[in-house]
Amino acid sequence: MVQPNPALYPPLGYVFTDPQSGQDFVGTDWDDLAQQIENYRRANGLPVGKPLEECHRDYCRRHPRFCADPRRRVSVSVSSTSLGQRVVAWVARLFAAAMPLPVDQQTAEARAAICARCPQQTEWRASCGCSIAAVKSMKREWLRSAKRKPTKKTEELKACGALGEECSFSVWAEQKVKDTGQPRSCWRLVK
Repeated sequence: MVQPNPALYPPLGYVFTDPQSGQDFVGTDWDDLAQQIENYRRANGLPVGKPLEECHRDYCRRHPRFCADPRRRVSVSVSSTSLGQRVVAWVARLFAAAMPLPVDQQTAEARAAICARCPQQTEWRASCGCSIAAVKSMKREWLRSAKRKPTKKTEELKACGALGEECSFSVWAEQKVKDTGQPRSCWRLVK
């Protein structure tokens, strides 16, 4: 069976629309995505099927050049996804997942202080082009609608090289993520 290349981050992230229900899912990786689908189907009395295979099949149908049969050895030259592309895809997934209200100001300030000291802070804006304005506008409107002010560290924050998130934005979001190599001091890992 053809599968996504595990060394590549999907262009739009780990997303799937369930053909049985029309429900959209956004995961942190393929296994998380499949688990969400399985949980949803069980909770709603739907046939579980094989969510991971369905996700792979759907993804490979939409992005065949990022997939291969793992039993075949093929030499392929593939360009990597820039941090800017990962950030824009993260923002798109965040908004596609029906954004909740931002966390409170004190929580965001504490998170921003941790991010500002993090060695994973990486400049991403130069690799992204015009998408920067869209990201800033979306963040500004989201915070304005929730009556929140930018954190004191907003201007110091860049992107997280480990997670592919725009940090001045992510400190406001309540999301679950898996350990992807971020430093032990990361607020995402602190419970």
